[in-house]
Amino acid sequence: MPPPIIRSNYDVVVQVRIRSDGANENLSAATIKASLVNADKSAELIADTVQSSDATGAAWASGLVVVEFSLAQTSALVPGSAFIELAITNGGKRTPTNSIPVTIEKGWTVS
Repeated sequence: MPPPIIRSNYDVVVQVRIRSDGANENLSAATIKASLVNADKSAELIADTVQSSDATGAAWASGLVVVEFSLAQTSALVPGSAFIELAITNGGKRTPTNSIPVTIEKGWTVS
């Protein structure tokens, strides 16, 4: 499956399933932050953004997180490869960062 596409100047919605030892992770009590970093992970393109268990399509109890970035956050993105990085704190324990590869494409602009 190709990586999800993020378009500049658009709201971003990406579904991510978090699994541990082959089972969906229960994230009901978790705090999840998502950021976007460049392909070599040397620069942050979108700063940590707290994600919501109330996002449309999210089911944190069964490990389904919907990552959302706003149009304002994507406005300066340039085409290329990047990673969504998830920082998850669940039950007082922070899990290693989960990285999801994405492709950034130029979105439409109106002038």
